[in-house]
Amino acid sequence: MFKVSRPSYQYTFIYLTSSQISDTVLLGLAALSSMAEYSVWISVERTELLYLAVAAGMLARTGNSACRSSLSKMAGEDEAGRAMATVGVAQAVGGFFGPLFDFVYNATLTWHAGFVYCLASLLDCISGESMFC
Repeated sequence: MFKVSRPSYQYTFIYLTSSQISDTVLLGLAALSSMAEYSVWISVERTELLYLAVAAGMLARTGNSACRSSLSKMAGEDEAGRAMATVGVAQAVGGFFGPLFDFVYNATLTWHAGFVYCLASLLDCISGESMFC
């Protein structure tokens, strides 16, 4: 029989993210990565630079996991489910604001095509600051 094992770099990544990097640092990196992504979206004029925006925002998607991890550590064993449900409700309610960004984009397209990304970056900055307070 052949034994299939995971590559060692996956174990290294899991070890580094689980024991060496705190949730607060991951949240900060996610917020900075998200703001960097939006900054590139604001200033992009050539199609080739869209890849730079994707590269700048690679760590932005780790914020949700870090937020849930830090909440589970703060909440007691009996309240962890309530905390996760509250986060889920907040994310669902936040999804209703998507059409608002469409309206802002259409309203500011002739004035500044990247204004909606400025607004999104500002909201990320505010949410990132609230995590550190």
